[in-house]
Amino acid sequence: MLDGDPALNAWALSWVSKSLVSDWFNLLNGNAFYPHQASITLSEHMTALAIFNLPVRLFTDNPWISYNFAILCAYLLSAIGGYKLLTELTHSRLAGLWGGIFWAFCFFRVHHIGHLQILAYQWFPFVALYLIRTLNNPTITHASLLAFFFILQALTSWYLAVIISFVVLIIFICNLKPSEFSRQYLWTFTYSAALVLIAVLPFALAYLVAFRDSSLGDRLAGIHSLGDQVMLSDFFVPPSSTYPGALIPENKYWLWGENTLYIGYSACFLALVGLWRCWRENRRMALTAIVLVIAGFILARGYTSPSWGIKLPLYYLAQAFPLFAAIRATQRYALLIYFGILILSGYGVVQLIHARSTFMRGLVVTGFSLLFLIEVYPFKLPFGKPLHYTPSALDREISRLVFAKGGRPVILHFPIYSAMPGYPTAEATYMADSTMHWGNIVNGFSGAEPLGFKADMETLNRLPSEQARELLKKYGVTILAIHQPLSAEQKKEIRNFYTNSAQGEIKNIGNDELLVFLK
Repeated sequence: MLDGDPALNAWALSWVSKSLVSDWFNLLNGNAFYPHQASITLSEHMTALAIFNLPVRLFTDNPWISYNFAILCAYLLSAIGGYKLLTELTHSRLAGLWGGIFWAFCFFRVHHIGHLQILAYQWFPFVALYLIRTLNNPTITHASLLAFFFILQALTSWYLAVIISFVVLIIFICNLKPSEFSRQYLWTFTYSAALVLIAVLPFALAYLVAFRDSSLGDRLAGIHSLGDQVMLSDFFVPPSSTYPGALIPENKYWLWGENTLYIGYSACFLALVGLWRCWRENRRMALTAIVLVIAGFILARGYTSPSWGIKLPLYYLAQAFPLFAAIRATQRYALLIYFGILILSGYGVVQLIHARSTFMRGLVVTGFSLLFLIEVYPFKLPFGKPLHYTPSALDREISRLVFAKGGRPVILHFPIYSAMPGYPTAEATYMADSTMHWGNIVNGFSGAEPLGFKADMETLNRLPSEQARELLKKYGVTILAIHQPLSAEQKKEIRNFYTNSAQGEIKNIGNDELLVFLK
């Protein structure tokens, strides 16, 4: 459990889960960044994950249990999906076993352990599986399942929605035989596309509005500067938190760096062996994997390439469709490369176990699986001791008051980290703790922020100045939550003002925290 992105995602997952069963119309209107509407659209909504979270909510409202359960499911479903896809392609369950292990335990998932919206790419193999089945046998059942799994992936995050769209486009183009294209194909894929459009379009429209009403729009300027984001070495140097990476002196590839994109030597070796086998058995699938790897590398490089002296395809896509510009970490397109490696390495397993005894087949697959797991195992992670989650004492008191009196307070938490130098990750802790009572909170942390938000936070941080008090009235704030980290000087100033002005009632919580109920 961490602050910043994990707390933000735990909050968003809990809000969307709650809204799915109680208030669909406010699904994107989160309780943070009040009074800004659609605060969920400032980051990822993760509706697909929230759907799977609904049974968990029957037992607990703890946001971190939902978050951790989603991570567990991402590993498990990725293993199942990788197994199913490679078994289908290679007709070998042993190749499927390798595929499940590779797709579940790519280091990319550990690298994004703090980004639930990125590590939950478990539906990729299922989308590919039913796209291939639909191409081979265009039935309504196959088309429905293709749409179903695509929707699950697209409604996890926009990063994954865009990347899986490239996967679908590449597989479709490389495997469609023009001579076989018929009215049945046209009807089946039109039906599947219509289902996807109906499910995804409402979310896309909401995010287009957010692009205009928040700092998300600022990312459009980034397409002129974000270039040459990756190098080949990014994919072949093991990160310092792995056993082989720890042997490299002054290894610059650490857990959180966006360019930590290690594939694994065992997987790359199997992919090279598999390229020959796949080209012999299924030339279209070999071409698919090659295009996935090449496209993944070009897209991961970013919008421009100063070293090549050209603008890259992503630049023109962002010009035509501004939502592409919201993808600021283009290194994440590396998922296309991993998916190409997944396909080819499965054929590599088939080649290595061909004409061998049952014992040797098991030994080969077990050996490569263990070797890969040892290569990517994160034995050294920058985490402390496991913590038992406890919401803040102030939020527990607010929850008790809301339960007793009803209503929905408007809360401003101090310290206001958004008004201070540095990245305000600690604001996300307020958001996660607000799941206890779902009061509206003025604070917020996300991938973007409402226009004018930072300036207002800087004004509010000057409380009890007159300008700050006027802004409190404008926002309709009813409770000030003064947490322990606030400086003693500012805490004393706020306490003295409301004690002497009769504009608020102060309640002490513990030894060093207080709630101010504004009149």
